[in-house]
Amino acid sequence: MYVAGFRAIRASWGRGILRNHLGKWIKGFSANFGIYTSVKTELLALLKGLQVGKAESIAQLIIQMDSQIVVDKINEPIGKRHAYGNIIKQCQLLMLDPDWTVQLTLCFRVSNKAADFLTNEGLKQTMPMLFHTNPPSRFFQFCLRIYWA
Repeated sequence: MYVAGFRAIRASWGRGILRNHLGKWIKGFSANFGIYTSVKTELLALLKGLQVGKAESIAQLIIQMDSQIVVDKINEPIGKRHAYGNIIKQCQLLMLDPDWTVQLTLCFRVSNKAADFLTNEGLKQTMPMLFHTNPPSRFFQFCLRIYWA
């Protein structure tokens, strides 16, 4: 799964793409979170990605995101008064659930272009949450541009 967040002046969005081990699309999501910092937006995107993976009954989930800060925060103990402690704790609890295996890894932004595409598409989104059972139609054109670049 690739997750990404984006923050603008008046809103923040999170997106994720869940694919199987062969790269086939399982589900995508895009969420309008409101007005938050970029770190909180990335954390909310991660939390939503974990929730989607759990709801899809994925047994082994590898999450790639391009936020070093979020990967570090998830992998270290959290203090009682941390500003994002509640979200971090929810992510950690989901990741430690014995019913599945979750691995969170850092990837370079260039590797996360698919999730970034959904983020940019979400700028036009008016609904708070959308699930994509199939890739958006413009996604294939986007992938072809990346492939031939």
